[in-house]
Amino acid sequence: MPFSRRAPELTLDNEFFWSGVSDGQLLIQRCDACGAERHPPSPRCPACLSPKWTAQSLEPRAEVYSYTVVHHPVPTGFTAPYVVALLQWPSGARIVTDLMDVDPADVAIGMPVEIRMVEVDPGVTLPLAYPVREDADA
Repeated sequence: MPFSRRAPELTLDNEFFWSGVSDGQLLIQRCDACGAERHPPSPRCPACLSPKWTAQSLEPRAEVYSYTVVHHPVPTGFTAPYVVALLQWPSGARIVTDLMDVDPADVAIGMPVEIRMVEVDPGVTLPLAYPVREDADA
């Protein structure tokens, strides 16, 4: 997929997430009051409405919870078809990102993936998912 992506728009709620990505970490919010994990970032916990939270690091490995194959329209920086996946961690945390280096026909629910921080343009780093190739671990 050729790149040419806009830098993410930083807000008070998501700045910690993008700073983590720049530092090679995938961070989500964990509510200090009830322990609920949340992403995308928000000012209050949707479970208990507490404004207090702590950044929690996620391991790079997750699995595909759901996905879609996009054929049209094709935004700048993308080549169709491409896969957008909802990933899930064992803790229940979920994040949406692009699934790279895979034929859309080979994507499956439960597919193991790993997150890599990829500089897609100068100054623009994104957390992208890549299939875990079991034969490569052997």
